[in-house]
Amino acid sequence: MRHKMIRTLAAATLMAAAAAGMACADGMGEQDEVRIINDLPPANPGPGELIKRFPEGETNTEDSWRLFIEEEPVKKWGALIYSDAERRRIAFNANTEYTDEEGVTATGTMETILLVPQGVPVIDAASGMPVALSDIDASAPIYAWTSRIMTMSLPPQTAAQVVVVNAKEAEAVPSYVVVKELVTTDTDDGTVITVTDQDGNKWEASSEETEVTPYLTRNIVRLEDIKPGSRCMIWGETKASESAGIEQYNAKKIMLFAK
Repeated sequence: MRHKMIRTLAAATLMAAAAAGMACADGMGEQDEVRIINDLPPANPGPGELIKRFPEGETNTEDSWRLFIEEEPVKKWGALIYSDAERRRIAFNANTEYTDEEGVTATGTMETILLVPQGVPVIDAASGMPVALSDIDASAPIYAWTSRIMTMSLPPQTAAQVVVVNAKEAEAVPSYVVVKELVTTDTDDGTVITVTDQDGNKWEASSEETEVTPYLTRNIVRLEDIKPGSRCMIWGETKASESAGIEQYNAKKIMLFAK
């Protein structure tokens, strides 16, 4: 029921923005300024920790509008409008897939403000290394995995879990994976794991062929360190289509985030 409400909210926001015909050259209109969150989010937020209330007068529910990092992110992608390093915000023309009340999957596009608190990875698509918000290549699209909650402001705001930038080719963009299920198989050539992600897609990785690295540490990590609940970026290639909307991939490189 909760996820249905979230999808409905996202769809309603998309339709509201489309009806309003939002077109703001620099993304810094008067309405945007009124609806800014009072304080920056905390450093190194974890699931459920990024919670901020909007100013008085901007409240439509008993609990106030909130932005928070959830267990299941949603992917957005699109052209950069501007990057505000001081306030840690990115505005971009975000494409988002959503499912309407009839169960039909569609893609909506609208200007979206992405909140990027300290500690949320902003990484280069090719190397996986951190990128400062002020150094984003404006000619390359933004890929972001965000909270499923968006504000009802125009443009809407949402919170990032991971942002991938500087992607010259869409095929080279890694995927942000929350490990939901994991099956381990021991073979003559080593260990093979099959990971099921938050969208039901499957990733196959092997101790012989898949590079496993940590994010921003010198710790040694191995395939065996990946567990249900782990969060990681995976660079891979399509292996097969299991069924409609479900893909299988070979993982070439996995970058594991610390818990």
